[in-house]
Amino acid sequence: MFQNNRAAVPHGATERRKQVGHRIIGLAVVSSFVLAVAAVVDQWAGQSLAAYTVSMYGAHGVEGEPEAIYGLVHIIAGTLIVLWLLVGLASWSRRRWTFGVLVTVATVNALLALTMLFVTEYGEPIFPAPWGAMAALPVVVGAIAATLLTRRRRGTGSAALP
Repeated sequence: MFQNNRAAVPHGATERRKQVGHRIIGLAVVSSFVLAVAAVVDQWAGQSLAAYTVSMYGAHGVEGEPEAIYGLVHIIAGTLIVLWLLVGLASWSRRRWTFGVLVTVATVNALLALTMLFVTEYGEPIFPAPWGAMAALPVVVGAIAATLLTRRRRGTGSAALP
């Protein structure tokens, strides 16, 4: 009486593209953990962000607070993880609104990454560029997934050319 259509084998190139797109969303979810892992490792072992903060603020006669900078990185990383897990859940459920959630989360992620890259204090960036790049990593992967999940109109593409 009832059939599980999700268990059926996908037909056509569009379905294969969508399947690959959903798998790439999983990669975006995994890549959202990169900033958090890097922050924890740096805070416990390297202290490169702390050294950068102290030297940047020390050059202007202000005492730097590395704990506050690490706190900001952890808050941003936690936000990205929660948002990308939401995209992963939407993708897993195979709902129609997966694409909308993906675009919204990628936009928020891009804004946070750009903030980390370009916010300055005393004329110098607050975060070194690699930290902003790590925050932008899920956006790049999410953009690839978004291009695969978009619907193609019939009659477009290379097959429709004369």
